[in-house]
Amino acid sequence: MSLMDKVKELLAPDEGETVLYDYECQECETTFTSSEEQESVTCDNCGSTDLEEVGRMYAGGGGGAPG
Repeated sequence: MSLMDKVKELLAPDEGETVLYDYECQECETTFTSSEEQESVTCDNCGSTDLEEVGRMYAGGGGGAPG
């Protein structure tokens, strides 16, 4: 395995990784977090679909040092 292959493997997202999105409702200005992508999310407070993604966090995965 070349050095570039190792780097690509390290940078690839883990299969078990979860993405958490922070959204801000453009109707009522509520901010909330969801694991769903924007196309399938509605505001927790008012039900609007007029949302703006304001942040993203990656969680989980089976990462760790080889033992």
